Amino acid sequence: MEIKGRITARPASESGTSAKGPWKKAFVVVRYEEGQYPKDVLLFNMKNADRFEQLSVGDYGTFKFDAKTRQSTNGRWYCELECWSWTTDQQQQTQRYGSYTDDRPL
Repeated sequence: MEIKGRITARPASESGTSAKGPWKKAFVVVRYEEGQYPKDVLLFNMKNADRFEQLSVGDYGTFKFDAKTRQSTNGRWYCELECWSWTTDQQQQTQRYGSYTDDRPL
């Protein structure tokens, strides 16, 4: 899956140690336009968490991700969106998110 949008928040990263060694999980909240109202999604990355942490609030980009679901030990289901590729668009950086452009001739 792929979305284009602006980073609106950077929740705190998580880290720890498992049987396989240390791990880190970085997050971003991306707002994108779909339909009448903008939508926010929480994306995470573990394989390149240090690089993912370098993204800043206000960055506009393209984010490719996989949706995963898992069941916890208490029987509840959780959905996660794991971002596996992203690029930022420097040209969009200067534009306000959600700005309206009327392309109709005068």
